[in-house]
Amino acid sequence: MDWKRELILFARDIGTAAAIMAIIFGILYAYSGVWPPIVVIESSSMQHGSYSQFGIIDTGDIVLVKSTPADKVVTYVEARFSHRDYKTYGDYGDVIIYNAPSGDSIIHRAILYAYYDNGWHIRGYPFTDDERMEEKIPLSDGDIAILYYPWVSNSSVQDYTRNVLIISNTSQPVSVTVSFEGESRTYNLRPNGHITYSLKVYEKPGGKYSFKVGVGNQWKTIKFNVANSFMEWVKPQQWLLIHDVGYLKKDLLIIFGNPNGNEIPKGEGFITMGDYNLATRADYQSVGYVAVDQNSNICPKLVSPDMLVGIAQGELPWFGIIKLFFMGNMRDVPANSVYCLIIALIIIIGVPMVIDNLAIPIIKARFAKGEENEEEDEEKKEDDEDKGENTQEEVNEEPSA
Repeated sequence: MDWKRELILFARDIGTAAAIMAIIFGILYAYSGVWPPIVVIESSSMQHGSYSQFGIIDTGDIVLVKSTPADKVVTYVEARFSHRDYKTYGDYGDVIIYNAPSGDSIIHRAILYAYYDNGWHIRGYPFTDDERMEEKIPLSDGDIAILYYPWVSNSSVQDYTRNVLIISNTSQPVSVTVSFEGESRTYNLRPNGHITYSLKVYEKPGGKYSFKVGVGNQWKTIKFNVANSFMEWVKPQQWLLIHDVGYLKKDLLIIFGNPNGNEIPKGEGFITMGDYNLATRADYQSVGYVAVDQNSNICPKLVSPDMLVGIAQGELPWFGIIKLFFMGNMRDVPANSVYCLIIALIIIIGVPMVIDNLAIPIIKARFAKGEENEEEDEEKKEDDEDKGENTQEEVNEEPSA
């Protein structure tokens, strides 16, 4: 019966589709090393505005996840500082997928990789002397101690000031001269007194510098480096400020610790953040916007290597909306994503239907017509040949005169 044949054909089509999907997911798994190899974006935390954009992770997009060790992940700070212009999804660095303590899978940008070793350090950025350094000028009745913070700003974050603390450990008053950038100032220090000298490098925020401290004919030259100005400590080992972050160019403030005791637990791992969170959901505090996951309940600890799933690679826009629709989670889906999905589905479904119902019948009809024309031409040719043979026979049969 016809229904049996139709059932067999339908089962064959389903089996073929399932085999194709298995092959595709098998290839994706072999490449990514992660199962499942794709994720559907369920929130707007990585969007660059309220509308869907190509090359940006938007709600309803599908993203491939590739297993990557922590030391191979390029952070925002590393990419921006190295001037490699390495960008993914519209900004510096990689976007990572990690398992938060809450059990949620989070897909956010890796801002930096921090580790604590007698102070906070940032991978890929030359905060090589995070602790205060100390030099001394020995005197007959004591010494002059020079304490300075090569990278730590205790003053205005706008003028990139580096403060130097000069302490007199003598029993008599002493005259101290500080020379920096061609200018010298002399101070009279009382016994056990101190001064703070500000090294202002706003005009040339990056590069190598040195200053000199002198007592009589004894001078101590101290060299230090100033990193690129896009990032600096605001308070020693507590607040880190990164300038001009994200598509709205906001100053991002990362709070490692504060007087209220709400601090990032010491350890090693990534600081992460959603691009859209900084743009629209951040809290402003004093000098910058607080938006990283580690300063919120998203992930109140560093993303350690064992929490890392992989990095995001590629983007299939809109098609994850189908899953969100059946989940009832359409709140954050951009309106233009829905329109684009509808158009895409119309094209994907409509084009084969048009081909099957219009193009193929027309092609078949033209082939059939062509075959008919060929048959007619063949028959005409045979008729002509037959007529020619008959004419020749008549000529041969005519009697001679």
